[in-house]
Amino acid sequence: MVPFIAVPLKAHEVRGRANSKRPLIAWVAAMNVKPSAIWTIRQYLSKCHVFDNVPEFAQLSDMDPRKEQILEAAIAVISRYGLKRTSVADIARAAGVARQTVYNSFVDKDEIVRECVRHYEGKTRVAVEAELKNAPSLDRKLDVLIDHLAVQKYDMLAAHPEAADIMNGVYEIAAQELEEVSASSRQTIEKMLRPYAGAVRKSGQSVPQLAEFIQQSLYHAKHEAKDKKQLLRLAGSLKALVLALAQSGDAG
Repeated sequence: MVPFIAVPLKAHEVRGRANSKRPLIAWVAAMNVKPSAIWTIRQYLSKCHVFDNVPEFAQLSDMDPRKEQILEAAIAVISRYGLKRTSVADIARAAGVARQTVYNSFVDKDEIVRECVRHYEGKTRVAVEAELKNAPSLDRKLDVLIDHLAVQKYDMLAAHPEAADIMNGVYEIAAQELEEVSASSRQTIEKMLRPYAGAVRKSGQSVPQLAEFIQQSLYHAKHEAKDKKQLLRLAGSLKALVLALAQSGDAG
């Protein structure tokens, strides 16, 4: 998975990008940075006031940098080796800290997994909301949802041979956290649909019902599609249905 802060740019270069309209999340990720370096880079950028008045960063800046460093390492190690084969010692080694340092922040591996779910899905939510805000039409907003909630996660699962082990373990350990993620996702979709509430009501549906339909359709599509081509076809059909419904009456 991609670490959140991974680009050691000069302060003035980063300020210029942060002041642009391009979503922050789109450019602060890079693949080849060790988890143990992430928090140091982030501290440097914060001290330079690079991200002042950048909402996406502010929403993610409350976590202790060392704790975030451990979570990023845990995500990377679990993604590579699977949940069962990953130990707290493995996570500590990847984060570049002592095992006791990990235990100072987390009770055990299960708590690390639960916090990883919150951390990763929180970053996803911030990225989705930022891109939805900048999307000029419902057509583009649906593309954002499809990309983040279906395509990217399908690609991530397909890229890891331990995906089945990871998902089964996460569902077992972090069921409550996943329910919270699901509820938050529905709220984001509902917010996107509110300008079209009148058309939705004329179809005999409510905004919450349509939001749940979109969310569940994307969830099942990414898990049940036999290949990416089918996933994109299913997502395209969903998009066409939602657009037709939204355009069937005046916006409410």
